[in-house]
Amino acid sequence: MDSPHARSVIHDRAINNGYHLWDAFQNHEKFLSSERPPAVELSEGVAMCLQDKEAEGDSPRTLQSIRSVLLRFAAHCRGKALCDVKTADAVAFVDGMDISLRTRLGYLGDLRTFCSWAVNKGLLKENPVIVAMPGAK
Repeated sequence: MDSPHARSVIHDRAINNGYHLWDAFQNHEKFLSSERPPAVELSEGVAMCLQDKEAEGDSPRTLQSIRSVLLRFAAHCRGKALCDVKTADAVAFVDGMDISLRTRLGYLGDLRTFCSWAVNKGLLKENPVIVAMPGAK
């Protein structure tokens, strides 16, 4: 697309189809920004999730358990945007601990719950923890 001929073809196509290249560029930028969930810092997302879970009536024990895991995960991923959380982040988080398989599954379950909440709120496009769960393909 760097050649003068290619630029000329693109310019001619825009003119023939009744639009300006700048309009196409702006529409493409708008499209790209609509594709990406809003950038919310992970720790902020954790706080929002915990507030929602409390408002939904989750038990104090459940809240205490999920709060502990999510706050440690947020510290592990310090400064990362929620929309940038990947499967590898969840795996590295649990791999970095000397915990039993049962505890590992519990932590991954809490992270899966959090990421499902984030998907439902439009903060994540898909849940990255699902593929980290045993039996996931």
